[in-house]
Amino acid sequence: METVEEMEKRAQEFLKDVEKGVEKKEEVVKEELEERKKKVFSYLKKDKNLIIWGIFIIIAWFGYYIRTQNLPLLKDITTGKFIPLALDPYAFLRYAKTILENGQLPLVDYMRYYPWGYNNLVEFKFLSFFIVYLFKFLSFFSFSMTIEKVHVLYPPIAFVIGLVFFFLLVKRLLDYRVALLASLLLSIIPPYLHRTLAGFSDKEALGMVLFFAALYFFVCGWQSKSTKKSILFGVLAGASSSLMGFIWGGLTFLVSIIGLFGLISFVFLKFRKKSYWAYFSWYSVFYLIMMIFKNYSIDDILGTYFGAVTTLALVGGGMNYLINKFNLKSKIEEKFKLPYGVISLIFVILIGVLFVLLIMGPDLIFNQIGQVYNTLTTPFGNDRWQLTVAEAHQPYLADLIGQVGWKFFWTYIIGSTILLYSLLKKLDKKVRYSGLGIYILFILGFSFSRYSQSSTILNGTSFFSQKIMYFGGILLLIVSYLTYYLYSYKKDNVSFEKILNIKKEYLFILIWFFILLVASRSAIRLLFIFSTIISILVAYFGVRLFDYSWTLKKDWQKIGAWVLLFLILINPFSIVGGLAYGVLDKGVIIEHSQRTLNQGKYTGPSYNQQWQIAGNWVRENIPKDAVFSHWWDYGYWVQTGFERTTVTDGGNAKTSLNHFMGRSVLTGQSELEALEFLKAHNVTHFLAISDEIGKYPAFSSIGSDGNWDRYSWMPPFVLNPGMTQETRDSIVYTYTGVSPIDWDF
Repeated sequence: METVEEMEKRAQEFLKDVEKGVEKKEEVVKEELEERKKKVFSYLKKDKNLIIWGIFIIIAWFGYYIRTQNLPLLKDITTGKFIPLALDPYAFLRYAKTILENGQLPLVDYMRYYPWGYNNLVEFKFLSFFIVYLFKFLSFFSFSMTIEKVHVLYPPIAFVIGLVFFFLLVKRLLDYRVALLASLLLSIIPPYLHRTLAGFSDKEALGMVLFFAALYFFVCGWQSKSTKKSILFGVLAGASSSLMGFIWGGLTFLVSIIGLFGLISFVFLKFRKKSYWAYFSWYSVFYLIMMIFKNYSIDDILGTYFGAVTTLALVGGGMNYLINKFNLKSKIEEKFKLPYGVISLIFVILIGVLFVLLIMGPDLIFNQIGQVYNTLTTPFGNDRWQLTVAEAHQPYLADLIGQVGWKFFWTYIIGSTILLYSLLKKLDKKVRYSGLGIYILFILGFSFSRYSQSSTILNGTSFFSQKIMYFGGILLLIVSYLTYYLYSYKKDNVSFEKILNIKKEYLFILIWFFILLVASRSAIRLLFIFSTIISILVAYFGVRLFDYSWTLKKDWQKIGAWVLLFLILINPFSIVGGLAYGVLDKGVIIEHSQRTLNQGKYTGPSYNQQWQIAGNWVRENIPKDAVFSHWWDYGYWVQTGFERTTVTDGGNAKTSLNHFMGRSVLTGQSELEALEFLKAHNVTHFLAISDEIGKYPAFSSIGSDGNWDRYSWMPPFVLNPGMTQETRDSIVYTYTGVSPIDWDF
């Protein structure tokens, strides 16, 4: 028999053995967990690109899903076929069907501007053929596919292709995290939705594919370490740029971004030969193709501000190339006591001015100055026709805020400021913060100089808003930079060397932002392209704030940064509406996703059911050789939906017809005046609808003479049921409204 002491001793030894076994088992488990963790991280590291592209595919699918929600609305109730969303896409649908039937477009389209017809079909050709070939490709996988369906699906498809180039471009310039977040933001930002929505089968969707492709290839060429690759990517960028020029006038912004970036890089920063070859090949291929296929002349190149900038960059870079090759830079700087960049810029400008004076005359120089001023103030013009087109109106900051919200606005402003800080990071602290202060004055002055139409000061036209805040801000930015550039060259060689070696990727993005910031003030429709760069800036802010949070030492600081990110991006609740410019409103990802989903789902065709029924009636009851006359808005609908010839249409290629239609017909002083114009064009049918009441100011202004003799308006008066009175013999209905009168009462 064991004693109690022996039993306790044996029990303790047993417990020790058990504890050792447990500890050993825990060690084994820990080793296994560590091994598994290493395998997981190794797998993630190995297949990082697979995961990144998987996330991107989900984002692209979501963007496509949003843009195809309105497909059930895009059907003609009389034919069951798909129809476009807006006006101009009807022209591309008709031309695509013509190509499909005949293999080509006619030399003259006699359904337009009757009886002359329209012979400049080049601008319609590329997109129309693209839609036809897209149809042939998709019909290979689906026999039920129709040209009408492919036509309405083309914008979402182009959006996805463009998003691929956008992602690759941002990944090249910054990193994959910013690229993914920027791609998501671009997929859901409201200003970018409408022109990439199913049925909006116009030039912009394909134009943006080529915009992103050209920038991506250019950046690849610029960053390449091989001369062959620089030239190859430059050629691809030039080809993409010229293809964009075949489709869309947004080419101006693409060329301006590349040209201004090249000019600043070659003249003011450290010269790199391989980068110059990328620019040279882009410039050569682009302008060569445009001269061959678009009949560009020297006037078209040097006679435009963006052409002049790209040429200055080419010549300035070429001079720098030769100077560096023969080691003449230091000698030139010693002689003129100025940095070579300033000397070369002055020299190139003088050569350019002399060339223009000798070859083209002095008028071109004044035209260039006037063109730059008009571009900065009214880029889309201010004549009567342009002022009557809603999408050509100059927007106010309030219009942009109405689409993206205050939270998004302040985030992209701060994002651009942080990007500038990163650009200036290597400079002295005092200089860095001075530069940031000047930039903040510029960006706030620029943005708020045209805040709203109701503002007496910040309306974009007052002396303070236009001359002080707008032009003053631009001048302050340029003068400050040039002053410090010259000062550092003279007094501080270390800082000057740092300026020469600033990160050009950041500079490229800031130039992109500046060009489109100016463009965003010019026309409401250009908020569409502006949304590309502000999506990048918001994404950059989000990723930088996340990275910065890990450098904070205290937990409450990290949590504060994460809470701020949560509120900005994914807060699902509107906690206190309007507080602090929307900080506590829904996050931009949630808010924009909901808005674009709703907008995509309920956006139907402007060629509505009433138009569709009318079109069916015309096709069945009106002779096919009929000629229709109407206000220009309805031309493409009548040509494609009614299948009848028109005198005017949305192309406005013969703008005088708009004047005579407005003057002689719609505001004609007698039936004879109207009939004279209609008879001259062999018009058989006249079309007018109730919309003409609201459009009266538009066609009466276009139809007026130099003294605005026909200009007037017809504001609607609305029935007020609450003021209805019943008398013994009648009922008195009251319509209320307000109208100014256009003569002394």
